[in-house]
Amino acid sequence: MTNITQTPSFPALHFPVKTAAIVCAMCLALAPAFSSSLRAALVPFTEEFTGAAVDSSRWTEYKSGSNASLAVADGKLTAATTSTGSTNRAVIISKSSAINPFEQALRFSFSGLSISGNPGTGANAFYALLGNVDSDAAGANFYPTKGPSTGNGWTSLLIEKKSVDSTDVLQLTVRERTAGVSIIDTTYSLSAMPTIIDWTIDGTGTGATWSLTLTGATLTGGSLGTTTSSSVSGTFTNFASTHLAAGSWLALGCFNNGAVATGGTSISLDAVGVAAAVPEPAQAVALFGVGALAAAGIVLRRIRRI
Repeated sequence: MTNITQTPSFPALHFPVKTAAIVCAMCLALAPAFSSSLRAALVPFTEEFTGAAVDSSRWTEYKSGSNASLAVADGKLTAATTSTGSTNRAVIISKSSAINPFEQALRFSFSGLSISGNPGTGANAFYALLGNVDSDAAGANFYPTKGPSTGNGWTSLLIEKKSVDSTDVLQLTVRERTAGVSIIDTTYSLSAMPTIIDWTIDGTGTGATWSLTLTGATLTGGSLGTTTSSSVSGTFTNFASTHLAAGSWLALGCFNNGAVATGGTSISLDAVGVAAAVPEPAQAVALFGVGALAAAGIVLRRIRRI
């Protein structure tokens, strides 16, 4: 069994999901006139798994297959399927049903991910799924091969460890699925396990878009072709605000994508955060003006890392 992981090399206080909260706090001190624009910079939540168990006020647990487990210790979430069956999983689902990127652009950040297991003929997978599968948020159907019920839809980010010619490889997939429509995938090869994954979804324009920025790894293939990059973006084909009319949840955990070898799949994660996407400099100037940005410290290119 192999374990693919990469640990961030910076202090925990530098975790970037908190950047939007810091920017918001500085901006709020400027003037009440900016308050309506600043609401988009509020951080819905951050989770750094500091307790002794999954926070039941924030998450619902779901486990599929014998001996699947979810645990929190030493500032990490560990999720394990243990068994080998296809689609077996251990997942946490947000209690909040208001995580909606069609109301404001959202950035999802994941830090300190590792994936363990022998993929066999399948894949050991970490996934984050956003949207509505069946409107009940009970968790049984919140996994990234499940077809959503009528009127619903979701998008998912998968990072998978597969075996190709007896060599473990890493792949990243952005997936969407809406009721009555087959899965649509965009898949990339990963150079290594990223230390930080920033996934932004923006449904506020005429078409919903997504973008990815990785720290500690690069992507190639998919829409990049032979180009190597730590960032990539794309447009959803069908995913729309109507699919989230009954609510939008965030689910994340481990997943046997196909039958895996003895031991199943295990993942660990240091932190996850959901924040309003911070505007690019040109957009921020239009919103706040140069003077306000200077006072808030946002004139530093993208203040995502302190």
